[in-house]
Amino acid sequence: MPNARIRPIRPEDATDFWELVTRPNVMWGTVYVPTFTMESAQESCQPNPEVPKFVAEVDGKMVGVVGLMLGKGRTQHSCELFIYVHDNYQGMGLGRRLMNAALDLADNWLMLERVYLSVYTDNDRAKALYESLGFELEGRSPGYFRRDGVWADVYHMSRLRGRALAPSAPVPLAPAAKGTPVAVTVRGALPEDVPAIYALRMQPEVLRSMGRLPTWTEAEARKEYTNLPRGHHLLVAEVAGQVVGMAYLQQLTGRRTHVGQVRSVVVAREWQGRGVGSALLREVLRLGEGWLGLRRLELTVHADNAPAIAAYRRAGFAIEATHRAAYVRDGRFIDTCLMGRTSSL
Repeated sequence: MPNARIRPIRPEDATDFWELVTRPNVMWGTVYVPTFTMESAQESCQPNPEVPKFVAEVDGKMVGVVGLMLGKGRTQHSCELFIYVHDNYQGMGLGRRLMNAALDLADNWLMLERVYLSVYTDNDRAKALYESLGFELEGRSPGYFRRDGVWADVYHMSRLRGRALAPSAPVPLAPAAKGTPVAVTVRGALPEDVPAIYALRMQPEVLRSMGRLPTWTEAEARKEYTNLPRGHHLLVAEVAGQVVGMAYLQQLTGRRTHVGQVRSVVVAREWQGRGVGSALLREVLRLGEGWLGLRRLELTVHADNAPAIAAYRRAGFAIEATHRAAYVRDGRFIDTCLMGRTSSL
């Protein structure tokens, strides 16, 4: 094993970071593309309390990096871990040393309950390392990334500690009563729809099941929902001219441009069970697959939200992974399900 020093990342590591990420074996195992720029490397090496990073330094050169992308709000007890080791230094134990440094930070300094990651299903060496450090398999997603011109599957893995090892049984979300189906119009959202969208997102049962905090303001909603970035699509459902539902689809970038994330589907409580959610889902599928040509759609739903899971299954989604203790609701850790739908495009 080389005599490596594990230390925090520094801005002057940018050149080494760029070289590390653009090595063939590293590029193969990450989400990066060959057009990764020096400017991006410089940004990655700036101090960022939301993404703390350690590097492995050998003879004054940075040859490995590990980082934690810290959760926010209801996921602030968790983080996503990433790790890269230079092609010329793989298989020498640096990955384990970097992982141990990151897990010590998560466990003993930040007091995190959940650390999670994804790994290509054919990366046996990395999977074995993660398992030896206490990570367990949560599921598998087909066609999650594009790699070497083919669709590549990934495993989802996590490591729990402390309170999250035995999450409390959550109170199931109550299903809505069935009512008479109504005529629904689904269209693109307009700036004047923001107050209605904000009201939908601030319903108590919606706040309970989504990541927003009750301190979220209408001004923040207006900033978020107007002038959407490229690849972000906001739909609303109208009944008799009244906005009663919304859905948000985001097309991902890089090696996941074939993927659309359904970030939310929300229906006003009094209109649930009357076909509004189904109409929104149909339009999301038509937009994602029919217009954008996306091969994969995915979403996350609370594991105890049986009505929503059933609706997504009817729309062709399947549970691919159960993320343990991924969310805090009602003062408890609860599981979430990753659901995916793959088209035949």
